[in-house]
Amino acid sequence: MKTLFHESLRFFSGMYIVILLEFMLLSSSTMQISSFTLFLFALCVTLTYPLLYLLPTAFCSSLIILIIAFIRKKFGYAEKWNQWLIYFFWVFLSGGIIFLLFVDHRLYSMFKFHINSFVINLVLTPGGIESMGDSKTDAYVVFLLFIVCILIAAGVLCLSNWTLRLFPLLPALEGKIYIVALLVLISLGFLERVEFAYYRYQNNPCLIGNSQKVFLYQPTSMAHIFRPMNLKAGARINKIRVGSKNSILAYPLKPIKLKQPLGKKYNIVWLVAESWRADTLNKEIMPATTAFSEKAVYFHNHYSAGNGTRMALCGMFYGLYGNYWDTLLVNEIPPVIMRVLKEENYQFDMFTSAKFTYPEFDKTVFSNIPQKKLHQSAGVGGFINDRKNVSSIISFIKHRDPNRPFMTFMFFESPHAPYTFPKECIVKKNYLHTFNYSTVDVAANIGKIKNRYLNSVHHLDTQLERIFKFLDEEKLLKNTIVVVTGDHGEEFMEKGHWGHNESFHEEQVRPPLLIYVPGMPHRDIYYMSSHLDLPATIGRLIGITNPPFDYSLGYDLFGKIRREYTVISSWARICYVDNRFKYQTSSTQNILDPDVITLVNDSTPTEEQRKKVNMANVFDMLKNTVRFYKKENR
Repeated sequence: MKTLFHESLRFFSGMYIVILLEFMLLSSSTMQISSFTLFLFALCVTLTYPLLYLLPTAFCSSLIILIIAFIRKKFGYAEKWNQWLIYFFWVFLSGGIIFLLFVDHRLYSMFKFHINSFVINLVLTPGGIESMGDSKTDAYVVFLLFIVCILIAAGVLCLSNWTLRLFPLLPALEGKIYIVALLVLISLGFLERVEFAYYRYQNNPCLIGNSQKVFLYQPTSMAHIFRPMNLKAGARINKIRVGSKNSILAYPLKPIKLKQPLGKKYNIVWLVAESWRADTLNKEIMPATTAFSEKAVYFHNHYSAGNGTRMALCGMFYGLYGNYWDTLLVNEIPPVIMRVLKEENYQFDMFTSAKFTYPEFDKTVFSNIPQKKLHQSAGVGGFINDRKNVSSIISFIKHRDPNRPFMTFMFFESPHAPYTFPKECIVKKNYLHTFNYSTVDVAANIGKIKNRYLNSVHHLDTQLERIFKFLDEEKLLKNTIVVVTGDHGEEFMEKGHWGHNESFHEEQVRPPLLIYVPGMPHRDIYYMSSHLDLPATIGRLIGITNPPFDYSLGYDLFGKIRREYTVISSWARICYVDNRFKYQTSSTQNILDPDVITLVNDSTPTEEQRKKVNMANVFDMLKNTVRFYKKENR
């Protein structure tokens, strides 16, 4: 047992060095060290966090040793198997830590976020992995990487055993070295805790920015200590705590009333494309949709309700901010407009080229629609599924009961990474031909990646054209509302990032919006609009007479009220946007998420400009985050 103890000390010392080198190369290298404060923080974090990453492995290994010792004492078996079993756990768990850190760095370097609740949800929710595209190459590379990490850990074990046998007297000296090293690391850890707490109290953006680059960084707050010392605190707004997912919603606030008699009922065709950004709606990339926009009302200053699909659809169908999603999901509450359509005996057929389980539309947006009416992909591939589903939509409309109104929904997937399209849809020839997440160098190939995206958007245009043409030929445009939009946008390093779900940059949150209403002439609208406005707009068209704020946080786009600002949500943040500024703040009380003010074009404002943010509207936004929760749950 004594020998095993020395072996474990030597092994975990070696693993500490390996993880320290990995951390220095992958994470610490991106930190700012332009001042002594930032340098000291980076130094303390670099030396202490590799030890923290190893603690779970060391704890689990110690527990396993005790369990094996108990079993051996109780039942008895060969001691050599005991030792090899412990070695296995050391290598497997430590190799897993190396692998996890590398994957997290890869994720952060591509998308600027760590392994978090969004990533875990992506992996665990049915349909999540499929939404990223089906790449066997990625799976092989990830498996190979995991094996390499295991081999590195095995190499450290062999090296530690070799040095123990070569220098049998060294453990006596090592004991003192370990004690001194541990005391030094504990001191550095305490210093880092105090430093972070103090500069967080002052709301120092640079130091907080460094902490955000550390995987699983654990923040510390000592405001209760600093406040009595009359130390200057940084300015922060007082956030309103949102309800938990188990809270009770008061949605809608009042019973829904319909216009009586309702009169003619419109059909509804609701078309949503994944990652479709506004500036691609032009004659070169999307000639058919551009032509259709000349028949519809075209909203040129449109914002999504989120930088990811969940939050975007929460705004699009409920008219609510993204922080309501979890409560809607747990309670399986359908949107008001979907309840009304079902009560009015609409025929439904809903399609997605992804999965209705990811995001969880089957338990939220379409929770009151029978499962047999929710048609999802079989994992064939983005553009192939889009084509097949468009054919199914046309078939559904052809074979519907003509005496009842219908609604159909389609979620197009081809513009989602890895951006799929057939050869006949190539409009940008200089594109990245092979795309997989594990090997692609995003920064070096971003121009070609964007061209690949533009080709996929051109394919989207061909499928939208099929629907527009069919509706026109069948003379259905005389009594059918057509909504055409994207869930959110997509960034291609214009402001330092790729993809979506990471920031509130214009490229990530600006999809197009076209609404065709029978008898309504074409208009180009330049006042601000939002996904949040769609329920109020469609609600009025289907006969809802309640004021929009009874069941949403949006406005009727064809009414008289114009919005002064809009709101965009992410998994953990919420962003106020008006015609001049963006004000971002945490929606989860996370002290690692500082308030951030930018100009609406995402550039940094001057100190004088920052003072002109309309804080009354920001507080109004925060109040709306709890507007539809019952008072006892706020």
